[in-house]
Amino acid sequence: MDAAGYDFIFIETVGVGQSETMATNLVDIFSLIVGPGSGDELQGIKKGITEYADIFIVNKNDGDLKSEASKTASDYKSAISYYKKSDDTADKEVLLVSAIEQTGMKKVIETIQNIVSQNKKNKNFDERRAKQFTYWIEEEVREIIQFNLQKKIKEDGSISQLSQKVMDGKIQMFEAIEAITQNLQNK
Repeated sequence: MDAAGYDFIFIETVGVGQSETMATNLVDIFSLIVGPGSGDELQGIKKGITEYADIFIVNKNDGDLKSEASKTASDYKSAISYYKKSDDTADKEVLLVSAIEQTGMKKVIETIQNIVSQNKKNKNFDERRAKQFTYWIEEEVREIIQFNLQKKIKEDGSISQLSQKVMDGKIQMFEAIEAITQNLQNK
């Protein structure tokens, strides 16, 4: 999509977990969007997800939730102040937005542009892209190896026989695993 000329491409993940680790290897800027009141849950959130984020966006900064959103933003600002930062990386930002009041998105876009600009200037942008390409090449190689391995295992057919021997107490599980791996290596 970048090659197609889009200025901004937003990718949404399902939540705190493995998908975010994968998403960091797709994006130039990683944003963590949190709701009001989530600042108290910082201890429960995986440390890694907050370390990946370049921008923390606290949404629902409106109505009855406005003061809670402000407190959450303050909690995140306090938390990120403890992160070790190198001199050439952009500061992590905590921003407030409201879809209802249509506020904050201009600042989000400006912040994204500033971080990308600073990262390009200090070569962090190119380094991140290089790491991303390496990650995805490795992932694709893993996928191909796993696919080929699963195909060989299925064709070999010895797993069910060895599993039965383990169930019958004739061999230990590690012996079955060793037999399977040795058989695959010999093919």
